[in-house]
Amino acid sequence: MSGAMSLYLDLVRFLAAVTVFMTHAAFERFGGSGLAIGNHAHEAVMVFFVLSGFVIAYVVDQKEKTFRHYTVNRMARLYSVALPALLLVAVFDLIGGIFDPSLYSDYCCQYSYPVIRLAINALFLNEIWFESVRPFSNAPYWSLGYEFWYYVLFAGYFYFSGTKRYLVLLVSSLIAGPSILLLLPVWLMGVWLYRFLKNSRIREFAGWLLLIASVVGYGFYRSMDLHTHAMELTAQLFGSDGAHALQWSRAFWSDWFLGLLICMNFAGFSVLSNRVSGWLTSLHDLQLERAIRYFAGMTFSLYLFHYPLLQFLTAVSRGMESQWRNMVVTIVVFVLAGLLSIFTERKKGVVRRLLDRVARMIFPIEKRAEW
Repeated sequence: MSGAMSLYLDLVRFLAAVTVFMTHAAFERFGGSGLAIGNHAHEAVMVFFVLSGFVIAYVVDQKEKTFRHYTVNRMARLYSVALPALLLVAVFDLIGGIFDPSLYSDYCCQYSYPVIRLAINALFLNEIWFESVRPFSNAPYWSLGYEFWYYVLFAGYFYFSGTKRYLVLLVSSLIAGPSILLLLPVWLMGVWLYRFLKNSRIREFAGWLLLIASVVGYGFYRSMDLHTHAMELTAQLFGSDGAHALQWSRAFWSDWFLGLLICMNFAGFSVLSNRVSGWLTSLHDLQLERAIRYFAGMTFSLYLFHYPLLQFLTAVSRGMESQWRNMVVTIVVFVLAGLLSIFTERKKGVVRRLLDRVARMIFPIEKRAEW
């Protein structure tokens, strides 16, 4: 992967997290915001899915040749942020609920069977089949319940063969259920894209067409409100109860289209990355490259911590009514997420070493897997 492409993906990853964050910060429950950018949060999660599939395909091709290596890195990535997020949401919600109980009493927060609820989310069983078990006020956590099973399914295909492969794929699919599997094609588009770009050559003219078409296509997606139409189609085919049961996958028709647009964008930029590679020197001189890499390193923390923090700070500042309150809360949440990333996301190496010690006892010897 070229340096320009790597930097572009880091920038996209950070901007996707900021999009989710700013969409939620503009919610009326948090007082609205002058920084509102519109509701693009679901589309941003589809960006994460495609990007995840692309990066996983890259690392298993270039680095993670054994099942142990793959598993340790995936679990370190997830748990370095997921476990602190589950712990802190419990603390934030408990204290925030004292200041403003009404903010924690609606559909956005779920508190029944708290210990079981946290355990289910810690095991990434929160979105299996037709369930959606939210960890208190942390609404964005849902996507981890999807991504974990994509990791499992990919590992079953890539690191196993014969009967073991089919058994792992079957059991994993039966546990994950329809809702998660409906968005699997979006994730697999990222895997396919990496393999395609590695083995194919695209002309520069085609690269420009792909890049432009992805932008025009997204404009069409928004102007035609395809997300709403997709949910309506799901309701027509499966009934309103069936559509509701699919939870975050109700608009899977338009999500597949989004995945295609995202792949076109990434493919187009990849083709043109050599043309813009000279910019890297300028970016490096201006310290912009370092800034992009740094902020990309807090993406996962911003994504998982921002909603409970928005809830908490809105609750404790409820008596400080001001036209600037929401903007101040938004800025403080961003800063706090960055600080939390220092002790979570940026410390995943510590978690990786601990997990690796355990994994070596379970898998002392492993064969290397090749694509």
